[in-house]
Amino acid sequence: MTRQRKTTVEAAQVEEPELPEPTKAETESALTVHSRFDERRRLARIKLKSHDDGSFSFGPPHSSAAIWAIQVADAMGTGSVAFGQQQVHHLVRIALAEPAKAESVANSMLAMVQCVDAEDEMVAQLAVQMAATHQTAMQALGRAAQAKEVDAIDALGNLANKLMRTYTMQAEALAKMRRGGEQKVKVEHVHVYEGGQAIVGNVTHPPGGERKNESRPHAPTEPRALTFAPVAPVLCPDPQGDGLPVASSQRKDAVPDARGRQGKRRAEG
Repeated sequence: MTRQRKTTVEAAQVEEPELPEPTKAETESALTVHSRFDERRRLARIKLKSHDDGSFSFGPPHSSAAIWAIQVADAMGTGSVAFGQQQVHHLVRIALAEPAKAESVANSMLAMVQCVDAEDEMVAQLAVQMAATHQTAMQALGRAAQAKEVDAIDALGNLANKLMRTYTMQAEALAKMRRGGEQKVKVEHVHVYEGGQAIVGNVTHPPGGERKNESRPHAPTEPRALTFAPVAPVLCPDPQGDGLPVASSQRKDAVPDARGRQGKRRAEG
């Protein structure tokens, strides 16, 4: 018993080894990164406060609520303070799924929204949805990695897969909104064979998919275009009904009787 207590005390007194100093290359890289970090814009942040009843509230991380409200509204691409606050509220509700680090998660999601640099409320709403979808997908993957039962792993994995697919669709929708609904087609290779023509540039068709023939060349009317090339004679049935096909360009004679000669010999005999 005494030996066990002594071993426990000695283990508690063992100090962890000190971490090594950063290398020269790491220090130089940090200086470069720090200068680039200083050039980045300062993002709006929120401060979460927990209450005795288990609820949370959010507000500015500094003493000026007016300045913070303007920063949040600008981050959401709007001139409405109420709209900005409501979008932050959506982010906070998602972040509260992890109460221990809810404030860090909420600010991380808000930073993602601000990187979209929304120009109006519609784009801001899509950015908030993207941030919420990504965060929920990562939570589902984390829980799937810690799950022990196969059913739970399968359910959480499927949920994460659906959310990540939704995130891809949201990113495509954002790109479409940014380019105004126009679709760009990139042609890698064009093969034009002898006698063909290729059009390089924008091609516009009339509404409804109808194509007019106004610019289409008509068939040539020269006499040489109406002549036929010589071909081999075509076989046709004999009009005399002998059942043997003859060439249409050949003389039409009756088929000789194979027994005529034999009949003549009998007559002579």
